[in-house]
Amino acid sequence: ADTNLKYPFISIGLRALQCILVSRRDKGAKRAAVEEIRRRAHSDGEWPPTIMFPEGTTTNRRCLVTFKAGAFVPGAPVQPVALRYRCDGFDPSWVTDGPGLKTLMFLLLTQWWGELEMTYLPIVTPTEEEKQDPERYAVRVRSEVGRYLRIPYTEHTVEDMLLQLNAKKAGLPPSVGVVEFAKMQKKLGLTLDSATKFLRDFSSMVKARRDGKVTLDDFCNYLNVVPTNEVKELFEAYDASGDDLLDFREYIVGMTLITAPKLNEGILREAFNLFNPDSGGTVERESFRAIVRGAMVGRGFSVDESDAVADRVVNDVDLDRDGMITYNEFATCIKSKPQYANLLSMTFADSEKQEGDDFSTAL
Repeated sequence: ADTNLKYPFISIGLRALQCILVSRRDKGAKRAAVEEIRRRAHSDGEWPPTIMFPEGTTTNRRCLVTFKAGAFVPGAPVQPVALRYRCDGFDPSWVTDGPGLKTLMFLLLTQWWGELEMTYLPIVTPTEEEKQDPERYAVRVRSEVGRYLRIPYTEHTVEDMLLQLNAKKAGLPPSVGVVEFAKMQKKLGLTLDSATKFLRDFSSMVKARRDGKVTLDDFCNYLNVVPTNEVKELFEAYDASGDDLLDFREYIVGMTLITAPKLNEGILREAFNLFNPDSGGTVERESFRAIVRGAMVGRGFSVDESDAVADRVVNDVDLDRDGMITYNEFATCIKSKPQYANLLSMTFADSEKQEGDDFSTAL
């Protein structure tokens, strides 16, 4: 990765070896790197064979993670090389929840000796189908290496490692970020940027638990709501395991499949009109608060509880604190915590069954 250029001695070596540098977050840079790999692979001897580390990251040596397809896009034969480190009493793995790079370098220098076994496996030539499908080609090469090393392989990728780093920075256990990103990208269309945004929101929910999971109380506190039936129903829909706790993977799936489809202009406009029956462009702060408070009292909550929720909601929505709430402020608030869209959608369904209940959301 191009981030390694910040290390003086390493950067000199990278340039001397004519490495193909790539930014993990820049899609354009990734495409350029793939094209450079293709150009060198089909240079008719102008370039020597290119060494690739297809996992794109380091692991604890107990498994092989997903091989990135970029190394296999040229559709050229590859020479797999299996690496096996033999270190007694010292684990040289550079992983998220292990020692940092400086500590690892120090420990390596204090060893009397270190052994690295390199085994050149038989050359793998792609089939015509694999030339058209680099991911399939990558899977076959990985299976050859895994079979030799006698270790399993998983669907984790370098993106899982980046999410681990972000989880650690947010004060969460690094394991929270391990979600098998490649599988979720394929099935849900997840991007690293959206996963990182989800992780920031998720970390805002986690409070007392050290395992990095979210309780119903955490969920309610994050949304500034009380545990009404709608909130409980939404939490249970997210909680696929049924253990009354949300992990980060469940949160991603819930946000993608349950919440995102509800976050549309029609629902937001209809919801704003619940507070704005005269179809004006703004709603007075106190009118908005009175509707929220009345809905809470009507659902059996105490006056104190209703006042507290109404105050929190109004403070969230009135962004410029001018005493008037516009549709843009309302929509911005909802989009900042998209779960509100689910609760509002439940409101519409409930209001069709209950005449006279003009606002029955959990707010």
